[in-house]
Amino acid sequence: MKGLMKKAKSMVFAIGYKLLQTRENIHEGKAVLLNNSGEGFIDTVIKIIIAIVIGGILLAGLILLMNDTVFPTLEQKVTDFFNM
Repeated sequence: MKGLMKKAKSMVFAIGYKLLQTRENIHEGKAVLLNNSGEGFIDTVIKIIIAIVIGGILLAGLILLMNDTVFPTLEQKVTDFFNM
């Protein structure tokens, strides 16, 4: 009987501890949801647009470099190789 009471008491303490943790997690969740600081939607959209524009400019530059420098040189070397 004594062992059963100890087991029941430890289970009650464990349940109580879990309830306290749940209550703390709920309070933390509310604090996060009520927090107004941070990054806005418009800021994020502007950053994405800037990244896309910069990426496009870099891609266009690489294409120009490839068409003007690399491909003509490569074509000449392949032609020279097969014409021996």
